[in-house]
Amino acid sequence: MSQKHVSHNKRSRGKARQARREAREVREMLTMPVETRRGADRRSAQNKRTLIRGVCWLGVLAIFCVGGWMLVHKAFYDNPEFMLKNVEVVTDGTLTKQEILKTAQVPAKINLLEIDLAEIDSKLRERSQVRNVRVQRKVPDTLEIMVWERTPVAWLGFQGQGLDKRQNGVLLDEEGVAICCHTLYREFYDFPVILVPRDVMSEQVLFGERVDLPSVKSALELVTLWRSSTPDPSVQLAQLDASRHYRLDVYCDPDLRLVFRPENLPGQLVKLGDAIRHASHQNRYFSRVDLTVADNIPVIYHDDGFSPELHAPSSDGVLQPVPRWQPSSGINNSLSEEEFEAIMSVDS
Repeated sequence: MSQKHVSHNKRSRGKARQARREAREVREMLTMPVETRRGADRRSAQNKRTLIRGVCWLGVLAIFCVGGWMLVHKAFYDNPEFMLKNVEVVTDGTLTKQEILKTAQVPAKINLLEIDLAEIDSKLRERSQVRNVRVQRKVPDTLEIMVWERTPVAWLGFQGQGLDKRQNGVLLDEEGVAICCHTLYREFYDFPVILVPRDVMSEQVLFGERVDLPSVKSALELVTLWRSSTPDPSVQLAQLDASRHYRLDVYCDPDLRLVFRPENLPGQLVKLGDAIRHASHQNRYFSRVDLTVADNIPVIYHDDGFSPELHAPSSDGVLQPVPRWQPSSGINNSLSEEEFEAIMSVDS
C-alpha cells in the first residue's frame, strides 16, 4: 500500500473519532436537566435550613460542654475538700522530706487535681541521687511521693586532691553513676576514694551519668567484692588509684599498700586472703603486696613490733545509710504553710 493511502486512512479515522466525540457532547447537552427559577429558590432555602439547624445543634452542644465543665470545676477544682493537705514522702535513702519537697517544688495552697505530676517527677529525676520516682494522687487531699535513691559506695577524686570527702563532692554508686553529695553524712566518711586524672574529672564526669572508664569500673568491682569478702576485717579500703588502665594501686588502713590487675579480681582477693592468713600465723604484717604477679607474689613486711590499729567494721564492711521507708498509715506527714514557704524560699 502506498504512503499516500496510509496517510489518507489516518486522517479518516481521526475525523471519525472527532465526529463521535461531538455527537456524545450534543447528547449530553440534550439530556441535561434544566432547573427552573422556582427549583433553585427551593434548593437554596433547604440549604439555609440545614445550615441553621447545624448551628443550633453546635450551640446546644457548646452549652452542654460549658455547663458540664462548670459543674466539674465547681464539684472538684473549687471544692475545698480537694485542697492539698497531706504530703506523704517515702524514701529508702538519706534524702529528707524537706529536701525532696524543695526539689519537687510542691506549692502549699493548691488543688490536688491541679498538681502536675509529670513536672514533679521530672524535677526529682534531675537530682543525681534519685534513681527512680513515683508520684500519685490519693483523693481527696493527699499527694504521695515515693523516691528510690542510688546508694553510694565510694568517692571519686583526682590525683593531687587526696582523700577529699566534702559536701558537693562526687560520690559513686555500684554502677558507676556520679552522685552529688548534697548532705555530708557521717557514714560517707567510711567510703574509699577512687582517684582519676584531673582532666577526666573535668571532662568525663557528669552528675547523674555513668563514669564510663574501665579503670573506674574495676575499682568499683573491687570495692563491691571487698564488702562481700573482706580478706581481713581489720583492713579497710582507703584509696584506689585508677589513673592507670593496667593496674590498681590500693592504699588500705592501717598501713598497707596493694597492687591489683584490673582483671580477675576475685582470684587475686583469694590469693591475698591466703597470704594474710599465712603471715598472721607468723605474727607478721604486710606493708606491700603485689598481686599482679601470677606466682611467687612479692611482699614487703612491716618491721618487727608493728601492731596495726584494729577497726570495728560494719557487717558488710561499709556503713550504709539508714533506710527511711515510712508506711502510709494515714499519719499527716504534710508540712505546714509556714514550713512550705520556708522551704520554697531557700535557694537551691
